[in-house]
Amino acid sequence: ALAMSAEDAMTDSCPGIDASSDLKERSSPARSVTKKLIWCSEVCHKAFSSDSRNYLAAIANDIGADLDCFKKAHTVCRWLRRENPSIVYLVTDWREAKPCSDEISKIMQEQADFGKIDMLVLVTEDKMASRA
Repeated sequence: ALAMSAEDAMTDSCPGIDASSDLKERSSPARSVTKKLIWCSEVCHKAFSSDSRNYLAAIANDIGADLDCFKKAHTVCRWLRRENPSIVYLVTDWREAKPCSDEISKIMQEQADFGKIDMLVLVTEDKMASRA
């Protein structure tokens, strides 16, 4: 389970994320602001992940975003192409980080008006953290 406060998770530990700022200033005036917190992990829908899912839902609520969960990067990116939300906070595991990053780069090249994305990679083992 995740073990930090919702505020810490989206601000203190992620210097590029300012969840408290006026997000309308960072979006196009002709476009309404839609915020999404996306969790991309093979375990996101598993029963044993319910505590983590609930925690991320609480964070999403705190920052005024909707939580969406996807098992694979290609599904996230297919959804991003279709929905094109103005602000995305993407939480992913190590396995899906590179595929997400690669696909998001393609989307940003294809769609000039693509929104802002902040990506956080969750690493649950010391061995993985040393590789990151």
